[in-house]
Amino acid sequence: FPSNKYRNQIMANDVKSVLGFSLLFEFIKMMFRGSTMRNSFKIMTVDQLKNLNLIVALTISVYLVDVVLNFEEKRTSDVVFQDRKAALVLLVALTLVPFAILHILDHLKTKWAPDAGTLKRNLLRKFLNFSEASRAQLRDGDLVMVITRDAETLVASGYSAFLALVAAIGRLLLLLIYEIISPYIWDVPMSFSSLLPLLAFPVLMGTFIILRGRKTSRALAAKHASEMEMVTHVQQAAAVYRLIADYNRRPKYVAKFEETVDQFNNDEDVSSLVLANNAQCAPWLAVLFVSMFTIIGGIQVLDDKLSLGKFLTTLRIFQTIGDSWGTIYAVLLNMQIV
Repeated sequence: FPSNKYRNQIMANDVKSVLGFSLLFEFIKMMFRGSTMRNSFKIMTVDQLKNLNLIVALTISVYLVDVVLNFEEKRTSDVVFQDRKAALVLLVALTLVPFAILHILDHLKTKWAPDAGTLKRNLLRKFLNFSEASRAQLRDGDLVMVITRDAETLVASGYSAFLALVAAIGRLLLLLIYEIISPYIWDVPMSFSSLLPLLAFPVLMGTFIILRGRKTSRALAAKHASEMEMVTHVQQAAAVYRLIADYNRRPKYVAKFEETVDQFNNDEDVSSLVLANNAQCAPWLAVLFVSMFTIIGGIQVLDDKLSLGKFLTTLRIFQTIGDSWGTIYAVLLNMQIV
């Protein structure tokens, strides 16, 4: 599972030699079949339509500020219908109508979203067909956790996260295209400062992920191990309760359980702290780029070298880039957890 590509390693109980992302990629390929594949393409189409709507919204913002609300004589000829009030109504319509359509499509997305039901059924079916020797190697808590937690995590943090990753990458590509063609649309010079975040973010975020990867993996692995130990302890208490009661071992067993709970709480605190700090990388980079462009772009606006609409829209693009890379990092982290 999910394919025979790593059969030899799995049969040799050497799963750790297989890269997690490689195994996850095989699961994603397995999911791209039948109705799941069709629904996945529907979801990705809706996500890209949202990205296109973002580009339309950015264009509307520039047009609203620099043309419709700009009373300079040279801009009057660019107003639609030569009527500023009619142009305002048109811009509102171009905002509301796509929003309503995307709302309906979002509602449909909930029906197309993959679930872990099939995976859970197959896991239980597989367990019931295990040999006695195989079942003896499986702890009681393993089956419970793999069905109640791991199956859901695999679909939500693996496959669904992959769809979110595609949406975020598509958004960044459309923003890059917009930044390249917008000078020709608005007849303004190309500005390297507006392209800088799009080019610098991948390098900076990639470096950060590499530097923090090992520490993050250790923290998450420790948390999951202590969680499994805690669940196994509870399962054993239910399975051997009669022995615990007959030999009056309740206090000792509870004390041991308290140790596992304390260990889990400590590991969870450490992992939460690591993840909280990691999550601040993209927002910090976005704030720095926004601050830099506020000064650089603001001076250009004051010197009449940059329009106010383009300045405000570029600030919004910078923030969107930061949000998109925050999403990408969260998705990659979820895949790492899987």
